[in-house]
Amino acid sequence: MEMKWLEQIKLRGNNAELSEIKAELLEKVESLLDEPAIVEVQVFTHALLSGDLLVNLFWDSDQPQPWGSELGLRLAENLKRSGLIDHAVWLGVLMDQGVSRR
Repeated sequence: MEMKWLEQIKLRGNNAELSEIKAELLEKVESLLDEPAIVEVQVFTHALLSGDLLVNLFWDSDQPQPWGSELGLRLAENLKRSGLIDHAVWLGVLMDQGVSRR
């Protein structure tokens, strides 16, 4: 049975390196989407903290990776050079009963 899960990688970095990091991420997004179980990739910057970045990897697979996917672990390791990382995996609940405006 396939399960939806979210892998979040948050970077608390500095503004000076953020432009370079975003450019690198944009180059990698297409290759990230080549992963067979990945559904969507989202990248956000913090509204107030200009050096902070959030990457959401949405997965749909038979077996969620509670410590992070190989891809997510590599990405987090790569981002570590730019600041502090918070890497977490979230499992979907009530996915078919959630509220949406779509």
